[in-house]
Amino acid sequence: MKQKSQGISSGIYRYTHRCESGVNIHDIFVERSAFRVLFSYVGATCLLANVCRTLLSKV
Repeated sequence: MKQKSQGISSGIYRYTHRCESGVNIHDIFVERSAFRVLFSYVGATCLLANVCRTLLSKV
């Protein structure tokens, strides 16, 4: 027996709760923002540059 899902949404995440076959299911989705995506790319680039610099300095 399916029940209608209930949910809460904010700017940061979306939470839904539903019950299927007597099992409670809680879903939490982190909303994407342009700042987070840009920040993760900048962080990955800095990490990659730091690793390459360390590896190349040992040659």
